[in-house]
Amino acid sequence: MTQEAVYHGARNMGMLVINHLVSMGDEGRAFGSDGKDYQLTKRTLIQTWQPLGENEQHLAARSPIRRYGEEHRIEQTYLEGPDAWQTSGKSWHWQPVTANTVYENKDPET
Repeated sequence: MTQEAVYHGARNMGMLVINHLVSMGDEGRAFGSDGKDYQLTKRTLIQTWQPLGENEQHLAARSPIRRYGEEHRIEQTYLEGPDAWQTSGKSWHWQPVTANTVYENKDPET
């Protein structure tokens, strides 16, 4: 389960300055109003492993054994990527896309 997201402040501030300089050519648009203004910023999602709930016990046989509270860190970058829900087929979002709750299998092919 996702516990927190750590945004890399100094690095992201530098990227925002660069993106602002690039976007100054877009007349009539306020900075921050488009996803490209946040392009290449980074964050780290921190997920902690938790025991399966009562209604999730059917997953126990396929689940790996992990210590309760063990952390999994996922580095994400804000980019434009495929999005089947958008008419254009693309949108700006954190990649790789990660759900708030992730179930892990012992054998990734099952």
